[in-house]
Amino acid sequence: MKFGYHLNNQTMTKEIWLNLPVKDIPQTIAFFTKIGFKLNEHAPNSDSMASFKIGQKDFIVNFFTEAVFKSFTPFQIADLSNATECLISIDAENKEDVDNILKNAAAAGGNVFAAGGEKDGWMYGGGFIDLDGHKWNVLFMDFSKFPK
Repeated sequence: MKFGYHLNNQTMTKEIWLNLPVKDIPQTIAFFTKIGFKLNEHAPNSDSMASFKIGQKDFIVNFFTEAVFKSFTPFQIADLSNATECLISIDAENKEDVDNILKNAAAAGGNVFAAGGEKDGWMYGGGFIDLDGHKWNVLFMDFSKFPK
């Protein structure tokens, strides 16, 4: 199965989005709304799916109930209690935005696993775990301070 379209024998993709399994769609909607994500009004949000747009480029993250997610793949859903399937990174506008997202994630019931802090003199970031165990990294990168 091939995705995208072809131009001069090159496959060109149109978009990329992230699909994640969750236990409870209403709780997921409440959590991600509280941390500042905007519900994707162009997607069929329902009891089995919620779609959000993240960032200035409207990156799509779709959340599906575990039952629906399992219908997409023959693989087991990972046990995220002591592991991660990936680290999802969010580019923040500034240090204050990093801290606000982390604060809002904790207030919404998430777990901050790394408080906001400086790294390597040009990055500021931290991380949180959402209600279903997915790990999120929030970073502000000041490239003017990047070592030459």
